[in-house]
Amino acid sequence: MILLLDALEISADEVFCDVVKKSMDHRSSYLSDKLASLPATEKDDILDLLEHLIKQATKRAERNESLKEIDNPSKT
Repeated sequence: MILLLDALEISADEVFCDVVKKSMDHRSSYLSDKLASLPATEKDDILDLLEHLIKQATKRAERNESLKEIDNPSKT
């Protein structure tokens, strides 16, 4: 498969981007169904944890963007 992608000069990301998105959509839906079946207190705990993880990921992404800007300042 790698030889074929190289011969066509396309990346695996280009070929499989829809597959990965559908897989993530499926997993999100599956986890949402599992969450719905839990008692309210358990849902709250899990959602609090998820919110915390999202905040951490957002901060990391912002730090990475800041570092990119420092490493590659715009020429304006």
